[in-house]
Amino acid sequence: MRSIVAGLPEPRRALALAAYLRIADGLDYCHLQDVSIAGIRQSRQRICVRIRSGRFPPGLEVARRRSDLWCKLFPVDIHLAPAAHGSKKLAACPKPASNAYEAARRLLFQQYRTVLLNVEGALLADDNEALHDIRVAIRRARTVLRVLRKPLAQTTAKPIERNLRQLNRSLGTARDLDVWIDFLTNETVKRRLARHPRWKRFVVHQQELRRLQQATVRRHLRGPAFSALRVRWGRFLRIELPHAAASSPPLTLDKVARQTLSKYLRQAMKMAELRHSQSPKKLHRLRIVLRRIRYLSGFFGRGLGLPVEKLSRRVRAVEKALGDMRDVDLALLRILDEGPTPPQLLVQKLERRRQTATASLKMAWRRLDDPQFLEKVRRELDA
Repeated sequence: MRSIVAGLPEPRRALALAAYLRIADGLDYCHLQDVSIAGIRQSRQRICVRIRSGRFPPGLEVARRRSDLWCKLFPVDIHLAPAAHGSKKLAACPKPASNAYEAARRLLFQQYRTVLLNVEGALLADDNEALHDIRVAIRRARTVLRVLRKPLAQTTAKPIERNLRQLNRSLGTARDLDVWIDFLTNETVKRRLARHPRWKRFVVHQQELRRLQQATVRRHLRGPAFSALRVRWGRFLRIELPHAAASSPPLTLDKVARQTLSKYLRQAMKMAELRHSQSPKKLHRLRIVLRRIRYLSGFFGRGLGLPVEKLSRRVRAVEKALGDMRDVDLALLRILDEGPTPPQLLVQKLERRRQTATASLKMAWRRLDDPQFLEKVRRELDA
């Protein structure tokens, strides 16, 4: 860059502008345009800028890393800090009257950046949350792409959604083992089982299974398919989506959000009997539909009325109970089918945990399936 700047009439000024732009681009890393400066305090040695970071707080850390050019150019250091009262609470997307394509761009950019920021952590395997955040971001992005599948039929949205689904499936086993090992190594379980003669060998075997899965994580996140997906996804956000918005008939978010939420809510009610299943796959099918409801009501709930906001919370309670049941079922299948024999106390603890999750599901489903509540939600969505 310096060779290019050197040929300009005022190279020092160009570098100074570049230093400002690098920090600003980091703060608006997701192109959401919702970051603001809450205050500035200057001393002889440092400028402290308090940032209200909106919907994507990690952008603040990106901006800190990109302040390197500033530190080389100016004698005064710059310190970027979150505002004292925390990030401003904003809806996850524009208001319902907004253009659906712009809403999709903002939501998808947030998930795109979340995936990229967590790749390094997932590759190093030093932070279980990095892989978790990647998978959540992929699921959220797929939900948005599914909502706009018809309007975006002439773009690469569908192949991108398919590639994201394949990637998430490839990373799923490693994440399931992360959840399982977190359970095995929590203090309550360790206190009960640490003295059992088979315990240490059993835990080491499970950790070895996770270590072997890390090769799969690295193969997919370093492979050519993921590199191509990154390029295709970025091009879709920067070129295809804005072009679709400019060349397509106006499409308001309100209509799309209401129709899609109504559809998924009907699906969930039709699949209600699956909650009694002993099959992890059937439980997961119901959970997937409920998760889509939660994501969409979280994205759009503030603009669609209070009943839809409440729907998000009630669905979350059901989904969490289903997730706990599925985790227990997968754990029992895993430990009974392979590896060293587990202590019987562990099996009993898992069975009690499933009973607790089943009771939680019963209560949460009763609140979700309340006729008066559902009628209010349906009236709001049909408005």
